Amino acid sequence: MDGLTPGAKHDVLFLLALVQEGFDSDGKNWDRMGLMKQLLMSKKNVLLLLVMMLSLSLVLVRTSASQTAAASPQAAKQAVLKVSEDIDKAMWRKDTGEMGRYISDNLEYTNQFGMLFTKAQWLENVRTGTLKIRYLKHDVVRIHVYGDAAVLIGISHATFVLNGKTSNTPRRFTRLFAKQNGQWLLVGQHFSAIEKP
Repeated sequence: MDGLTPGAKHDVLFLLALVQEGFDSDGKNWDRMGLMKQLLMSKKNVLLLLVMMLSLSLVLVRTSASQTAAASPQAAKQAVLKVSEDIDKAMWRKDTGEMGRYISDNLEYTNQFGMLFTKAQWLENVRTGTLKIRYLKHDVVRIHVYGDAAVLIGISHATFVLNGKTSNTPRRFTRLFAKQNGQWLLVGQHFSAIEKP
């Protein structure tokens, strides 16, 4: 009964005691077979037994649901991290079809130079070679999940060429994800150069 709340443990133990030991209305004990015979003899008791079994089932289902909910933020973090990594891998391969699967149509992307790109513009830059990735390494610092929204924060160590200009300055970045139709999608990202003091 690990993971049950104290109240749920009490309910389960009480119901099990009733079934295993049995108590009559006067509080006198009888054996299990006697309990079963007594319960089967009375329609009222059969109904009581069904209610007890249903109650036990509900307690166990509630406990299972709360344990699943507790595990969900970690699972969501892993899913968001995978989507972020899949976007980077697809960008490295210039696979804009694969990239596009993980990016919302409403994406807003601000690069380190303050230039704003839509999904279509970013994918077009990758497809045409306007944006060329020479080296790509993103270190994820942390991920926060807020229901169907997530924020991924990291540091980018990348060398790229955009419009013929090479940049290899380290950058801090923030990626915003939203769960849409059951899938995590990148909805926004912002990069800022880390300048030397």
